[in-house]
Amino acid sequence: MNKQTNYLRKLLPAALLITAVAPANAFCPVNFFPDPLFRPSFVSSQASIDAALTAFNARTRVSIQKNSDVVTAAIGVLTAQKALAATQIGKAIENNTQVQAQAQQSVETAKKLKEIEEEFGARSQGHEPCRVIAERQEVEKVKENTQKAIAQMINSEVTARPGRWASRRTALAERLALHDALYCTADQVSSGLCKRVGSRAGKSLEAATLFTPAPYDSAEYRDKSAFINNVMGLPDDPLDKNLASTSNGVELMDDKRRKDSINSTALAGFKYLQAAYSGVPNQHLSQANKELPVAKSEGDQLRQAAQTASGKNSAANTSYSSDGSYGSGVPLALQLKNDVSRYFGSGDEYKQWSKTLVGQTEKGVLKEILTIKALRLFQQSEKYQQLMQIEAMVAANVAAETYRNGMQANIENQRNRITRSNTAAAIKASQ
Repeated sequence: MNKQTNYLRKLLPAALLITAVAPANAFCPVNFFPDPLFRPSFVSSQASIDAALTAFNARTRVSIQKNSDVVTAAIGVLTAQKALAATQIGKAIENNTQVQAQAQQSVETAKKLKEIEEEFGARSQGHEPCRVIAERQEVEKVKENTQKAIAQMINSEVTARPGRWASRRTALAERLALHDALYCTADQVSSGLCKRVGSRAGKSLEAATLFTPAPYDSAEYRDKSAFINNVMGLPDDPLDKNLASTSNGVELMDDKRRKDSINSTALAGFKYLQAAYSGVPNQHLSQANKELPVAKSEGDQLRQAAQTASGKNSAANTSYSSDGSYGSGVPLALQLKNDVSRYFGSGDEYKQWSKTLVGQTEKGVLKEILTIKALRLFQQSEKYQQLMQIEAMVAANVAAETYRNGMQANIENQRNRITRSNTAAAIKASQ
């Protein structure tokens, strides 16, 4: 084999030379070589090369197939990864969109809740609005019932009420007995005006009793009635029917009507104060039109006071109300005082109101301002009514002063003189 190889090595340059110098169209086939040794080697080499090429091709195909499979698998994996990534990205986008939508919804919900809280929440309604409204309604109802009850209180509790004729001696005896039993002072005992100091000493003589809050028909309430009776004096003795039609009787009846009319202005003011600080019966049930269960004479008041002292009729002295509703049975003046104390004072109600006001929104504070202004308007209305009552009393006082100065009598005397003078002149002229 080595000899053949060496021989080929020697022969190869000659072959290349011949190829180089031969004409372009000349071709020398492999069989040109005459040496018999060359041909088998060449065939064997060609076979070896073919086999090597075949094996190389096979290996190459296998390798290419493997590489193709690997690439295909890689592409498949890459595609799957990209698909997974796309799915994950899509899922992430979806989740993000949902989270964003939920967050937006939460923001909108929180906004709506805030608006609802600002509109209807406790921090936007002021201080205990339900209770305050109920109290204001009760105030209006009490005021209405108080005005209705004044005339009945006058007719039931005033000894010298307008239009009444009664024995002055009997009324005086009852008043002295009532005073001796309840209202006699130490100085009056020392002066011999009464026997012993009463349990309500001096209360019937003090105007301060009118402004003392006390339940209806309590001992304090009867103190107010006793004070008013002392101011108004005794009733007028009745006139005999046979004398009522005479000129003097007619004049007396006119004087009685005038006096009672003038006194009624004072009585209306007194009884309004009494009702404002003590209330009227069943006022929370709107029964002021019913007849008041009050003593109609000072003798009856004395007996009623004795029953109260013995415990037979003491229920009225316990409290203003028994039904537990807001303000029921509480006098008008006391309700207004409590309402004012809520906004200006130092009690528990004021402290609670101040604490509530601190936590209120702007709307809640504005509502409280309106509530206070409404109270102010009511007070101004009450003041206006009182001013009208004062005007009526001033007018009555002017009329009474005119009568006391004798202007009416002077007019009558002047009329009589003129009449007599004219009559005398007419008689003289006729002669």
